[in-house]
Amino acid sequence: MLGLPDHPVVAAEHPIASRTPAEMRAMAERLVDQVAAALVRGS
Repeated sequence: MLGLPDHPVVAAEHPIASRTPAEMRAMAERLVDQVAAALVRGS
């Protein structure tokens, strides 16, 4: 990604602006493990 080939990426479904708070919470719950893994990868 932009010169950082090993940069971890977590993709969220779009659009986000039209999601309800409950939908956003569900999305966050689905993605939290991927985000955590991306933050510690390469340590």
